[in-house]
Amino acid sequence: MAPVRPVGPGFFPLDEELALLPGNLSPWLQEALVRLSTHIPSFARAARELAFFTGVAVHRNSARRHTERAGALLVAHETAEAARVLREHPAPPCAPDTLVIRVDGAMVPLLRGQWTEVRTLAVGEVQPAEPSADGPVVCGPRLAHRERNGGERKQAGG
Repeated sequence: MAPVRPVGPGFFPLDEELALLPGNLSPWLQEALVRLSTHIPSFARAARELAFFTGVAVHRNSARRHTERAGALLVAHETAEAARVLREHPAPPCAPDTLVIRVDGAMVPLLRGQWTEVRTLAVGEVQPAEPSADGPVVCGPRLAHRERNGGERKQAGG
């Protein structure tokens, strides 16, 4: 029989197909350990809690490594997502220099002596003054408004 060459650590293709993470913990155990480590201010206590709830013992240094690795992955993901949003989404439209905001409320009658409050919000963009022979003319603002029923009905006279 011919001698076999020595082997070392390697990659097993099924690991990728099963979405196994590096190390000896399943993805669920790694998530549980990381969640415990982020909620409990001690890696040693988080490792003890994991052992209590799952029967799987890990060292506090393993808890630290898994948690720091997960944190680094989260930071990388959020950084990439922020870059994608900045790259793919257009800048917001320019806002006007000046807005006029008016809020008002009024009681309006309903049926059978009931009243309710209606609230109104108006937001307007102030238009620049236009020169004319009689002096500058200020046009009224372009308005957008919303009304909302306050939802509380009140008895008349009460």
